[in-house]
Amino acid sequence: MDALRARVRALAKREEALETLRIVVLDASVPKQVLPLEFDGANVERTLNAGTALGRDARVGDRFGMLGQAPSNGQILPNGVEVTVTRAMVRPNGGESLIELTASRRFKIVGAPFEDEANGSAPSARVCWIPDTEGAGEQTVAGGVEEPGAVDPAECDAECAALAAELPALVDEWRALVISRKRERQPDQLKLILSQIGDIPGSNRPAELSLWVAALINPIPALGVAYEIRPAILCAPTTGHMVRIASQGIKLSINSLRDGPQI
Repeated sequence: MDALRARVRALAKREEALETLRIVVLDASVPKQVLPLEFDGANVERTLNAGTALGRDARVGDRFGMLGQAPSNGQILPNGVEVTVTRAMVRPNGGESLIELTASRRFKIVGAPFEDEANGSAPSARVCWIPDTEGAGEQTVAGGVEEPGAVDPAECDAECAALAAELPALVDEWRALVISRKRERQPDQLKLILSQIGDIPGSNRPAELSLWVAALINPIPALGVAYEIRPAILCAPTTGHMVRIASQGIKLSINSLRDGPQI
């Protein structure tokens, strides 16, 4: 009975922490990435993917939960990031608009998405925030109950710690190769990316470091020099999984940059 009561308390506490977010489907972004979107005058609802939209009244400060799609099959991911409208401009030449979204906290959907009648029947979902220092844990979108202790989202073994310690040097090598191979698609693109995602976290913060590496090698707009790892990073259950994905992603990109032709 004590175990049952403890479980009920844990579930009640988790329910209290859930928040309802309006959902949009577009890009599997990671925290700190900035996504500029342009809409022509005919797209007054500012539609995106899977029947979702920012709406004609989107304004600075509005928050959404943004989900991406799996590169292999287009399936909508169960985990995403909160995005905030940080810029909104309507041009006078026929109503074209520019909306800038900035990504922040990661979340995972709990239960099934629904149409929120209190918010104009917009696609919405109840979400659980993922701590900055952890992986996503078990998935709950199917409506199942996550068993406490089934997965330790903060797990990072000795191998994981060693891979995290290697990442800063790999980042330096990757950046040098991107510049020497002239792979930037616009002037000073790396400088722009770094101005948005900030300084590299230390290897003693492996989850945050992994997300930072994903933001660097899969930037917006794309550099086209690395496999897409952001969907896998967002859904990785533990910190160890996150580090391994980031390590493999940047190493594969380095090998490709070394072997590929200079552009």
